[in-house]
Amino acid sequence: MNRLTKQATINRVTFYLHYRDIPDMLEKMADEMIEDISTVGAHFQRPFIAVFKGRVRYQAKTGAK
Repeated sequence: MNRLTKQATINRVTFYLHYRDIPDMLEKMADEMIEDISTVGAHFQRPFIAVFKGRVRYQAKTGAK
């Protein structure tokens, strides 16, 4: 814990105001990363689907693989 709080330049009291322990911190960080990835995925989903549909139409018209 000492190394973590020293590198983060916070004290232990500040850490414990936000987290119960290190596993709790890691779980919350993972949840935030999943949320960020979902947001990015939603942002790019529509353009990707449009490109994919265009490619499928092109293949259907030309017989290309």
